[in-house]
Amino acid sequence: MQRFKNILCVVDPETGNKTALERALSLAEKNSAKLTVINVFPSTGINVNMFKPNIPENIEASVIEFRNEQLQSFVNTFPQKNKIHTEIRVGTPFLEIIYEVLRNGYDLVIKTPIKLEWMDRIFGSDDMHLLRKCPCPVWMIHKDTPNSYKNILATIDINTSEFEQEMKANKSLNDTILKMAGTLAVSELANLHIVHAWYVPGESTLQGPRVRMNQIQMLEYAQNVKHIHEKKLDALIDNLSSKKTGELMDFLKPQKHLIKGFPNKVIPEFAKKIDADLVVMGTIGRTGIPGLIIGNTAEDILNQMDCSVLAVKPSGFVSPVLLKK
Repeated sequence: MQRFKNILCVVDPETGNKTALERALSLAEKNSAKLTVINVFPSTGINVNMFKPNIPENIEASVIEFRNEQLQSFVNTFPQKNKIHTEIRVGTPFLEIIYEVLRNGYDLVIKTPIKLEWMDRIFGSDDMHLLRKCPCPVWMIHKDTPNSYKNILATIDINTSEFEQEMKANKSLNDTILKMAGTLAVSELANLHIVHAWYVPGESTLQGPRVRMNQIQMLEYAQNVKHIHEKKLDALIDNLSSKKTGELMDFLKPQKHLIKGFPNKVIPEFAKKIDADLVVMGTIGRTGIPGLIIGNTAEDILNQMDCSVLAVKPSGFVSPVLLKK
């Protein structure tokens, strides 16, 4: 089973939204994990020299003290307050969060997305930076997430590449996605859905005036492509079932969905169709290459989701963010 041992929960006491911390507390209790709650806010940027002697020179320290009091008051509303460690950080939120992960080895970050009213997107710029660059899984909790989940969706990307290293990395990522989704489905007593989107490469070209593949040929070609993807998906699930975690899959009896279409279109639509409470998905990147972390397809999918998302990194991922010396 995939278990979290060191969880970092990002909160903003000023919003009064307790959703992320409630979920983090529940997960920490079920996993016997350590839980740290952090509030990050930008520097005041006030030039005290312009206002002397009207304001104190230690205004930044005063603001930090006030924020710390706010955070403690927020945490004290929970019965498990004595089990929660708190931290205050000043700076760019996504950077400070990643610094904390690098310093303290957190294996999960939980937070509520910052939704900008003027943007037609679920995640703001800071959240996307965090999703791209954080070295551990990031669980974005939707503000209206239910107390218990009924449907969890694991999105699988089947790699048809002939390069062995790329195939191994893809398989490792898919295994992680299925283990995490499976463990959470058991914990929540939820239905587990496994979805893979496939499409026919060059379909419009093959049907165009130059190639003119007839309908029967096109149908046969599409069926062959589908069969390849279905065979790889079945092998992935069967391989997981043959391991120790197989008991998990046998117990859950996950529902498999093979959907034709481009992932950035059909996966968000399918998530809405089954009323998914949580989508577990991988961020697509090249292992070990800083900066190349999240693909356009993954980013498009993320920005269309209207539910909680658990984003997982590929094996060997290296964050482009480095600790300050």
